[in-house]
Amino acid sequence: MTVNNSMINLIVDIIPMLIGASAFITFVIMLKRENAKERRVMKMQINKTHEKKIVEETLYLSQDDFIEHFNKKGKRMISCADTLNIDVQKEKDLIDSLREDFEKGFLVTSTQIDYKNNTITHAAKSTVVKPTTIKLNAIPTESDYLPKFLQQDNALDFLRALCSNMHLSKEKVIKKLEDISGMKKEKICIYVESDYNNYPIRAVLLYFGGGGFVVSCWGRPGNWYYWTVSRGVKR
Repeated sequence: MTVNNSMINLIVDIIPMLIGASAFITFVIMLKRENAKERRVMKMQINKTHEKKIVEETLYLSQDDFIEHFNKKGKRMISCADTLNIDVQKEKDLIDSLREDFEKGFLVTSTQIDYKNNTITHAAKSTVVKPTTIKLNAIPTESDYLPKFLQQDNALDFLRALCSNMHLSKEKVIKKLEDISGMKKEKICIYVESDYNNYPIRAVLLYFGGGGFVVSCWGRPGNWYYWTVSRGVKR
């Protein structure tokens, strides 16, 4: 069955009123997969100077797949920090292009969360640049929209680490998330994992879902998703 955009928009307006944020995000992922099953799409890699390279292939790739791809190409893969630190005033075209990715599917970053060791690593497993690892006291494990998420212990440091800047104020962290998504903090959901004992390392994906912006920190690096994209950046 193919689900058209009108049906998706109707569903995402109704369902959040009936179920919680975490359950709804899972539902949106399943819906996007169903809608993309028979599509062949284009993979775009855009660096910060807007250099574009397009490779046509079926896109249901995992974070591990993308990391291997960029290592073979000798390019650095975009991280969550690269994305959140884009200057929205100077990079409007890039922001618009990224938001198209968020809308169509999932932007896969090179950032990994290690829930067991309380670390966040940007450029994970890269052979092109040295990965950057930030050690935290603890990682929040309750998913929620940004205002409530930030009420958890260690939540602000967690988001600072996703930005790769531990000196940011809460206001600046919120602004970065609002700037990249074009949405208010009440519509930004941070989706983390509470049951991580068997699989402590998780990938960070960014996308639009349920009428909001999702920072997903729960998918496994080896899991594949329908309509995934990622981007290279200049070193």
